[in-house]
Amino acid sequence: MKLGVKEKIVENAISLFSENGYEGTTLNQIANSVDIKKASLYYHYASKEEIYRSCVNACINYFTTFIEETKKNSLYSIEDLQTFLYDFIFNIDEKYIRLYLQLSYAPYQFKDEFLKQIKYVHQSLDSYIAEYYKNITFKVTQDEFTSIILMFLESWYLKCCFIHRYGILQSSKSSFSNELSSLLNIIYLSK
Repeated sequence: MKLGVKEKIVENAISLFSENGYEGTTLNQIANSVDIKKASLYYHYASKEEIYRSCVNACINYFTTFIEETKKNSLYSIEDLQTFLYDFIFNIDEKYIRLYLQLSYAPYQFKDEFLKQIKYVHQSLDSYIAEYYKNITFKVTQDEFTSIILMFLESWYLKCCFIHRYGILQSSKSSFSNELSSLLNIIYLSK
């Protein structure tokens, strides 16, 4: 599917904001990325703030859609949990991971607005992870389980940002699988 100019602006701006942050990304860079003049951006968006909001909305929608789509097919088994966590790290478009991590550096004027959106993603993820706890027997409490899984994901998100830039992703996949297996072996109560 071919993107229109407005959608292409957002897609390219996500990459730019994810790499350079809000302050480090200029309207000229965004315009150049879609081969239009800076003045033409104003035909589609009123300001850099509006482009940024659209990018963050696209990022939040990307994550929530990923979670919701995965839920639909979930079997809530230990194998399914491993697959979900693997996919949530390695089958998420890197630019969305980077932009999501950049939100901690978003300008203060966006704080309340973005915090609500981030909380929504976390609530969706928390409730999904909680379903695994309800269907699988673990040695830890539900709160401990959720915290352990979310910390594991967050640490791997940070690792992946560096790996994409400086390392070899393929070798990291086996490391991820080994670490996840070890973690689950510690907290999983096999029958």
